[in-house]
Amino acid sequence: METKSNLKSSMMAGNQSAIYQVESFLEEFYLFRRNVLNGKTEFFCINPEEKNWKVLTAEAFNSIVRCAKKLGIGEKKSPRQDIEEYIKSDAVPVFDPIQEYMNKLPKWDGKNHVAALFGRIPGLTSEQLGWCATWFRSAVAHWLQMDMLHGNEAVPVLIGQQGCGKSTFAVRLL
Repeated sequence: METKSNLKSSMMAGNQSAIYQVESFLEEFYLFRRNVLNGKTEFFCINPEEKNWKVLTAEAFNSIVRCAKKLGIGEKKSPRQDIEEYIKSDAVPVFDPIQEYMNKLPKWDGKNHVAALFGRIPGLTSEQLGWCATWFRSAVAHWLQMDMLHGNEAVPVLIGQQGCGKSTFAVRLL
């Protein structure tokens, strides 16, 4: 007859086995990341047909659980809790889309692209163009949390006659 400690250790070994099965399954078939901008977990199916990251919805989560069950993951108990624990743990890396975009930009070519961007707004003086460029660089620095001491309190306002291109500029910027 098994003692309590032997029974407990064999149960722990079974639980650990199930956890490792779930982790192996998830790491073989999926990639996960936690998007810091929208606060959502995103996933990517590792197969040739899928090429996009998707938000992990309740439906997608249930599909992952069903797939794990079909493959016999978790043996006697449902792998749902182990999958949820994995997804809500620090095993899922943090993803910052702005930081990734900024890091992948090509090396600066010496051209003032910010001035060219704001140069599309009709009627700006060179002084106003300088203010826009300073504001834009400051906004990006705050997005990247490079300057925690100062706040970006300025908001550019486009003023001009109807039909001069204010809305078109804003739409193209977005």
